Amino acid sequence: MNALALKIIALVSMFIDHFAVAFPSFFSETGFLVMRCVGRVAFPIFAFLIARGCVYTKDRRRYFLRILLLAVISQIPYTYALHSSKANILFTLAASVAAIILLENIRVRNYRILSAVFLIPICFASPYLDYGWKGVLLIVLLYYIQEPVQTGWFLVFALMLIYNPIRSRDYLFYYLSAVVAVPFLVAYNSRQGYKGRVLQYGFYLLYPLHLAVYSLLKLWLGFA
Repeated sequence: MNALALKIIALVSMFIDHFAVAFPSFFSETGFLVMRCVGRVAFPIFAFLIARGCVYTKDRRRYFLRILLLAVISQIPYTYALHSSKANILFTLAASVAAIILLENIRVRNYRILSAVFLIPICFASPYLDYGWKGVLLIVLLYYIQEPVQTGWFLVFALMLIYNPIRSRDYLFYYLSAVVAVPFLVAYNSRQGYKGRVLQYGFYLLYPLHLAVYSLLKLWLGFA
């Protein structure tokens, strides 16, 4: 399975999840839970793709700045559409890329102290990030785990830490749903699939665009 297929699966999963969060009154309790469970597939895939992106990108700093800029653009529609007080998931992804850059720089003697100092703000910001420090750590560790089967087993246990399935029935379902992403990631063949600049940047823009559409739809329907 190539990166394009993974992106499509993650995006569809995310759109379904966000629609349920934006319009919960449209669904029964069971329907809402099902849609949230479908949405749990997205994060492990995005986390994996960001980690792989850090491996293959020619310029990690530009990669980080691109994600950070998109996170800033997306925050207002994200806050309104999903009634969330936290930073959107792109801030978590950007923080993870920054952590990977800093950890790699620590290997270089001239940058060790400076890089270690810059890791501190990421730690303090983690409570405000979606998935918190656990999400950042998950992506950083995925960057260092290259073997597909090891990646799969790591995710099975790491997602258990994130969702804590013994907390409640809903979180058990969330965990089991997130694990559905694992076979797709183990089947990843390190190929990009069809790649073009329009498609590449189109995928980036779909995040703020779908949130803007949900926000406008809420305004049109008279949702607070």
